[in-house]
Amino acid sequence: MATFKKQESGRWQCQLGPKAGRKTKTFDTKTQARTWATAMEADAGTGKTEGEQKQLKDLFERYRDEISTGKKGERWEAIRLNKFCTYPLADRRLAVIAR
Repeated sequence: MATFKKQESGRWQCQLGPKAGRKTKTFDTKTQARTWATAMEADAGTGKTEGEQKQLKDLFERYRDEISTGKKGERWEAIRLNKFCTYPLADRRLAVIAR
Protein backbone atom coordinates (compact mmCIF):
# COMPACT_ATOMS: atom_id res chain seq x y z
CA MET A 1 0.00 0.00 0.00
CA ALA A 2 1.32 3.44 -0.93
CA THR A 3 1.45 6.46 1.37
CA PHE A 4 1.85 9.99 0.00
CA LYS A 5 3.22 12.95 1.96
CA LYS A 6 3.71 16.51 0.78
CA GLN A 7 7.09 17.86 1.87
CA GLU A 8 7.90 21.44 2.85
CA SER A 9 9.64 21.91 -0.49
CA GLY A 10 6.34 21.21 -2.28
CA ARG A 11 7.46 17.83 -3.61
CA TRP A 12 5.61 14.58 -2.95
CA GLN A 13 7.14 11.60 -1.17
CA CYS A 14 5.73 8.15 -1.86
CA GLN A 15 6.35 5.24 0.52
CA LEU A 16 5.49 1.67 -0.39
CA GLY A 17 4.67 -1.04 2.12
CA PRO A 18 6.24 -4.46 2.65
CA LYS A 19 4.65 -6.21 -0.34
CA ALA A 20 6.42 -3.85 -2.74
CA GLY A 21 9.67 -4.03 -0.77
CA ARG A 22 9.59 -0.94 1.49
CA LYS A 23 10.62 1.65 -1.09
CA THR A 24 10.56 5.44 -0.91
CA LYS A 25 10.87 7.96 -3.72
CA THR A 26 10.24 11.71 -4.11
CA PHE A 27 8.43 13.33 -7.05
CA ASP A 28 7.52 16.80 -8.26
CA THR A 29 3.80 16.03 -8.53
CA LYS A 30 1.40 13.71 -6.77
CA THR A 31 0.35 12.26 -10.13
CA GLN A 32 3.93 11.13 -10.81
CA ALA A 33 4.08 9.57 -7.36
CA ARG A 34 0.80 7.70 -7.89
CA THR A 35 1.93 6.43 -11.30
CA TRP A 36 5.19 5.12 -9.82
CA ALA A 37 3.39 3.53 -6.85
CA THR A 38 0.90 1.79 -9.12
CA ALA A 39 3.68 0.38 -11.31
CA MET A 40 5.72 -0.80 -8.32
CA GLU A 41 2.72 -2.47 -6.67
CA ALA A 42 1.83 -4.21 -9.93
CA ASP A 43 5.39 -5.51 -10.23
CA ALA A 44 5.30 -6.72 -6.62
CA GLY A 45 2.20 -8.76 -7.39
CA THR A 46 3.96 -10.55 -10.24
CA GLY A 47 7.17 -11.20 -8.33
CA LYS A 48 9.20 -8.63 -10.28
CA THR A 49 11.62 -6.18 -8.73
CA GLU A 50 13.54 -3.21 -10.05
CA GLY A 51 16.77 -5.18 -10.06
CA GLU A 52 17.78 -8.26 -11.93
CA GLN A 53 15.55 -11.30 -11.46
CA LYS A 54 17.35 -14.30 -10.05
CA GLN A 55 16.80 -17.64 -11.68
CA LEU A 56 17.43 -21.06 -10.18
CA LYS A 57 20.44 -21.56 -12.46
CA ASP A 58 22.00 -18.40 -10.98
CA LEU A 59 21.99 -20.14 -7.59
CA PHE A 60 23.44 -23.34 -9.05
CA GLU A 61 26.26 -21.37 -10.70
CA ARG A 62 26.98 -19.35 -7.57
CA TYR A 63 27.09 -22.51 -5.44
CA ARG A 64 29.41 -24.14 -7.98
CA ASP A 65 31.76 -21.13 -8.03
CA GLU A 66 31.78 -20.24 -4.34
CA ILE A 67 30.96 -23.33 -2.28
CA SER A 68 32.09 -26.30 -4.35
CA THR A 69 35.60 -25.01 -4.94
CA GLY A 70 38.08 -26.76 -2.70
CA LYS A 71 35.84 -29.71 -1.94
CA LYS A 72 37.09 -33.22 -2.45
CA GLY A 73 34.43 -33.96 -5.10
CA GLU A 74 34.51 -30.51 -6.70
CA ARG A 75 34.77 -31.79 -10.27
CA TRP A 76 31.77 -34.11 -10.03
CA GLU A 77 29.67 -31.62 -8.16
CA ALA A 78 30.41 -29.01 -10.85
CA ILE A 79 29.38 -31.49 -13.55
CA ARG A 80 26.06 -32.15 -11.80
CA LEU A 81 25.37 -28.46 -11.22
CA ASN A 82 26.16 -27.66 -14.85
CA LYS A 83 23.71 -30.37 -15.92
CA PHE A 84 21.04 -28.95 -13.58
CA CYS A 85 21.49 -25.58 -15.33
CA THR A 86 20.34 -27.15 -18.61
CA TYR A 87 16.95 -28.26 -17.23
CA PRO A 88 13.92 -26.06 -18.03
CA LEU A 89 13.24 -25.60 -14.31
CA ALA A 90 16.59 -23.79 -13.97
CA ASP A 91 15.27 -20.97 -16.19
CA ARG A 92 12.38 -20.24 -13.80
CA ARG A 93 12.54 -17.23 -11.50
CA LEU A 94 12.93 -17.94 -7.80
CA ALA A 95 9.85 -15.87 -6.97
CA VAL A 96 7.74 -18.22 -9.10
CA ILE A 97 9.27 -21.38 -7.65
CA ALA A 98 8.85 -20.22 -4.04
CA ARG A 99 5.08 -19.79 -4.35
